[in-house]
Amino acid sequence: MMKEKSLKNIFSVLLLGLLTCCAQSVSYAPNPATVGYHISNFSPSSLRVVVNDFRGERQNSDALVEAIRNEIENSLSGPASDRLRFVLTVDVIEHRSFFTLGNWHATTRLRWRIARIGGQPIKDGIALGEGHRSNMVGYITASAVSQDSFNAAMADLLLSVSAVQAV
Repeated sequence: MMKEKSLKNIFSVLLLGLLTCCAQSVSYAPNPATVGYHISNFSPSSLRVVVNDFRGERQNSDALVEAIRNEIENSLSGPASDRLRFVLTVDVIEHRSFFTLGNWHATTRLRWRIARIGGQPIKDGIALGEGHRSNMVGYITASAVSQDSFNAAMADLLLSVSAVQAV
């Protein structure tokens, strides 16, 4: 009887721990991507970059917005222009890491649109990035998987923007 009660208590503690671990969700500010991108159809003088954070939980919002803006602006390598002609607006819809059953997962979702300065839309789309890693070193793994999803979303975004004709 005592052994049964002890087993129930152990099971309850393990179940509570499992449920608690599955509910963890965090957001990290990304580091610059290790890969350099070059967008030759826009120059820094012809494209203004606007980044908005529309996530429900805006943990590290300023750092995330700045990281996205810097990645885009550092990739612009088109010929210099004498005037600003386009606006690229990037909306952060999701950027988070979450823990489930021994693994960290991360998702980054960005909505983007390019328009002429007057407001005429040219092109829009969604850039997605995901990451998955086994939980080897706790929150360090969460940060790494977050960086993975950020890098993938930025690669998707910059590839899409580089395909837009700046006419």
